[in-house]
Formats: sequence, structure tokens, C-alpha cells
Amino acid sequence: MAEVANDLIVAGETVIVRGTPVMLAVNKKKAKGVGKPGYLQLSCISTYAVDGQTILLSGGIEREGENREGTAIGLGVGLGLTFLPLGGFFFLCLKGEKAVIPAGTVLFGVTVAESYEVEIN
Repeated sequence: MAEVANDLIVAGETVIVRGTPVMLAVNKKKAKGVGKPGYLQLSCISTYAVDGQTILLSGGIEREGENREGTAIGLGVGLGLTFLPLGGFFFLCLKGEKAVIPAGTVLFGVTVAESYEVEIN
């Protein structure tokens, strides 16, 4: 769940209130073997103005975990060919890091996607 961090004020009037829910789209990929990292993307879709109309948004955040592909291949092949003929290849199963976006992260650069007229009561 996401919410608006601060009131959006236009011409001295509050148009979107702090705490208003924000609809998100989530795109994620799990970390995989051979050191491939995880990926996480949150895109802001919409929120609501004080008059109840839906306000479309654009922008978001993305993160990628640490890539361990070189380590996995190096250990797997290197140890597999030299010291541990069978066991070394298990290092090829080493996964990359998970992608993380911590709770409380504030997204900057999210913008209103279209022009709106909002009724202020």
C-alpha cells in the first residue's frame, strides 16, 4: 500500500490530501540461479482529489538486487574442474540478491499525468 506523503496545494487550496491512497502496479522478478538478481518495480497509477475524482499519476521506483553471476560461474566452473569435480557445479545454483524497497520509502518525481479541474468545497 502507498499513500500521498504531503498535501498537494495549488493556488493556496489543498487538492490532494496527505494520506490519500495511491494505486500501484508491481512488476517483480525473483532472484534465480547462476547469480541472476531479483528485480522490483513500483509504478504509481492513480490517487484521488478532494472532490473524489481519480487523478492519474506517472512515475515510480525500481530496484535490482546484487548480481552474483560472475561469482556463481567462477566458483562453479573453477571448483568443478579442479577440486570438486561433481560438487563444484552446485555453485551454479547460487542465486543473486533479492531486490528490496523498504517500508517508508518516499518516491520523488511522481507527477500528475493530465490536467484536471478540482472542485474545492
